[in-house]
Amino acid sequence: MADVLIIGSGGREDALRQAMLASPEVARAEVHSSVEQGVEAFRGSSDVFSIVGPEAALVDGASDYLRELGHTVLGVSQEAAQYEASKAKAIRTVPELFPQTFIADGSDMPDKARAFVEMNEPGSYYIKANGLAAGKGSIGPHSRDHAIQVIEDMISGGYDGAGTEIINFQELITGPEVSPVALVGRNGDFVILPYAQDHKKLLAGDQGPNTGGTGAYTPVPESLVNANEHAEIEEMIATALEKAAAQGTPIEQGVLYAGVIKDLGSDGKPRTSRVFKFMEWNIRFGDPETQSQLASMVASGVDVYRLLRSAADGDLEKPNIDLQKLPVAALTVALMANGYPVKAQTGEVIYGIDQEYQGVTLQKAGMKFEDGKWITSSGRVVYATGVGEDIDEAADRTFAAIGKNGVHFKDMHYRHDIGWQARTRF
Repeated sequence: MADVLIIGSGGREDALRQAMLASPEVARAEVHSSVEQGVEAFRGSSDVFSIVGPEAALVDGASDYLRELGHTVLGVSQEAAQYEASKAKAIRTVPELFPQTFIADGSDMPDKARAFVEMNEPGSYYIKANGLAAGKGSIGPHSRDHAIQVIEDMISGGYDGAGTEIINFQELITGPEVSPVALVGRNGDFVILPYAQDHKKLLAGDQGPNTGGTGAYTPVPESLVNANEHAEIEEMIATALEKAAAQGTPIEQGVLYAGVIKDLGSDGKPRTSRVFKFMEWNIRFGDPETQSQLASMVASGVDVYRLLRSAADGDLEKPNIDLQKLPVAALTVALMANGYPVKAQTGEVIYGIDQEYQGVTLQKAGMKFEDGKWITSSGRVVYATGVGEDIDEAADRTFAAIGKNGVHFKDMHYRHDIGWQARTRF
């Protein structure tokens, strides 16, 4: 029986904990916000399987450190984590698989960035901060003045320090996005977890500012990813892993979460021979995609612990079931505090968090237990994830667990239209 240490503090990590405890091979699974706390809590355990959740911990070398202590670890090396810490590094590894990108860097980076803005129409590109910006470092400027302001904010450190040295300008593509998350063993061996679709915008109808993610669902419709397109995405990921290894920084014993987008023209047809383009590389599980993906897998009979442990061991054992054709759908909704993503209102009592709901699990995130009550402590407070025979049933169950008869807190906000791409009723 294994003990599982999960590093992190969000809904993604709580979903991993729940999936680990669903395996008969796991005796104990706990989430700890820091490596030091986790190591101390599991001191004396003879078999510790550690999963590093947040990108910041991976960039800081948490996986390498835990391996040195003798843990079996799912999480790429500190060196490989630079593919997420630097968007420019990922783009330069496989430029042919990304949209057209101008990288402003060097000692004259500010001048290069301002010159790009003057020469290009706003609305034709995204400005992407190079570095970790908590999912909020990608901005589509609505005017040249707005673009200049974004650049100045990045240079001055306003995006968690991302973009102070390198700013990327990426061609705007308006097609639908999907989240292929590849679980990677060694020597380029990988399997793609069930495709999920994230919702980044704060408000219904995909309006408002970008967030870290307001909800997700799986599976995605065949109209979004068909069999031929799945094969193309597999080929893109295989190429990425091959090129990364060739330049001496392999992505292995961890995750490659590559956001992709359909590159479609105004006629709805692909503009090039490739249907999809990479938007970014991440080297960890998605949030909130993980909540939906793992719930669907567990409810479909997949032993997630065995799958993840095999990747960490470097000898990936692919499940017998097709992960793109699981019999159970899942839908996740983030319950957010008022003011998120700018300045979240905290300190509100959370009600209904300890109740049980049919076909629904709750993943704790921005909350803390104080004076016998759960209270809000950050923007994305808790996630509700429902499962069902299809997306509609999963959605019905999820939303039934939210509100005055379910989970709620003062001034709570959430999107009612999560999964609109696949739902047939609202």
